[in-house]
Amino acid sequence: MIKAKLFKDFDLIEHGYVPQMVHTTDIFCPVSHRKEQDGYAELKADVLESGMKHPVILIPNTEENYDLAIRQVNPDWIVKHDKLTKYLCMYGNQRLDIYKDASFSYIWSVITENVEWSHAVFLELKNSS
Repeated sequence: MIKAKLFKDFDLIEHGYVPQMVHTTDIFCPVSHRKEQDGYAELKADVLESGMKHPVILIPNTEENYDLAIRQVNPDWIVKHDKLTKYLCMYGNQRLDIYKDASFSYIWSVITENVEWSHAVFLELKNSS
């Protein structure tokens, strides 16, 4: 279980998340050009050889979440919203791309309620490394 914390309305709230397998076709990546990013080849080799250190982090695929997910993304890299998939990938787009290219059907994922909780989970995973 991953325990994330979020400060909201002057209270510290803790929420537990259990990673689960999600079909890769149920996940939409709002960012393209992952293969062109620095370190992609090294990440791909590591993920395919050693597996993923952390699950990808997903949120429900809503218009509001999509708009929040593409903030501060290079406009040339934004993918038009695919409203038919169930989840948006908030963290782990490169790993998801690697799994899809390698024909994996499922990927370990943490499904959070929104952008704020996805970031809280990201920070918890980052601090636990």
